[in-house]
Amino acid sequence: MTNEEAKEVLRRYRNPQSGGQDPELSAALELAKSDEELAAFLIRQKVFRERVQSGLRAHNPPANLREQILEAGKQARNQIEERKTVTVFPWRILAPLAAAALFAVVLSVASFWFGKSPEKNQFTDFRARTARIALRDYNRMDLKSTNSVAIRSFLADHSPFGNYSLPKGLNNSTTFGCATLRWRDIPMGMVCFKRGENDLIWLFMIESPFVLGAPSVGKPEFQSIGRFATASWSIGGKTYVLGLIGKEEDVKQYF
Repeated sequence: MTNEEAKEVLRRYRNPQSGGQDPELSAALELAKSDEELAAFLIRQKVFRERVQSGLRAHNPPANLREQILEAGKQARNQIEERKTVTVFPWRILAPLAAAALFAVVLSVASFWFGKSPEKNQFTDFRARTARIALRDYNRMDLKSTNSVAIRSFLADHSPFGNYSLPKGLNNSTTFGCATLRWRDIPMGMVCFKRGENDLIWLFMIESPFVLGAPSVGKPEFQSIGRFATASWSIGGKTYVLGLIGKEEDVKQYF
C-alpha cells in the first residue's frame, strides 16, 4: 500500500481507530506508525473531524424556524378546510420546508469549517505570517523577562510550547519576552531574544500536524522574506521559524 492509497483509506472512515477488522484500514494504520507524513495526516484528519462535529453540535438553527413551520402548518390546515377533500397529513407539506432549513444549517456550518480545512494551512503561509509580525516592529509581549525559566513556565501554563527546543547558538542568549498568538485559529508561540542593543531574534513555533509542507526533521531550511531572514525546522512534533532582520548568513550562525 502506498502513502496516497493509505490516505484515501483513512479518509473513508469517520473514526479510523474503530474500523473493526477491515484489512485495508488495518494496513493503513500500520503504515502510519512508521510513516511520519501519514501519521501527521491522520492527526490532522482527526482534529478536523472533531472541529466539524463540535461546530454542528454548537450551531443553532435559524431563529424563526419554529414560526416558519407553524405558519406552514396553518396554511396546510386552511387548504384542507377549503378543499374539503381527503385529509392530507401536514408533514407531507412541512417536510420540504424542514429539510431545506436543516440543509441550510448544515451547509453554513460545513462551509465555515471546511474553510478552515487543515489542507489549506500551508507552512509557507505560516512562515510569511511570522515575517509580517517581525517586520512591523511587533513589541507586544505577554511576558517580558530575561529569565528563560520564567519564559518556559509562562508558555507551559498558557500554551503547548513550554518545552520548546533551541538551536545550539541560542542556548546562551538572553530572552526578551514571549507571547501566545493564533494563526488561522491555531495556537502558535513566540519567544524573543536580545540581539545587540536594539535588535531581536524571533522564534515562532506551531504544532507540526496543523501545517502542510513543514520542514522535515533534520537540517534547517533557510529562506529570506524581504528583510527577514529565516531558518525553519521541525522536531518533537513542533515546527519552528527562527528569524531576524538581516541576511541569511546572520541567521545561519545560530546552527
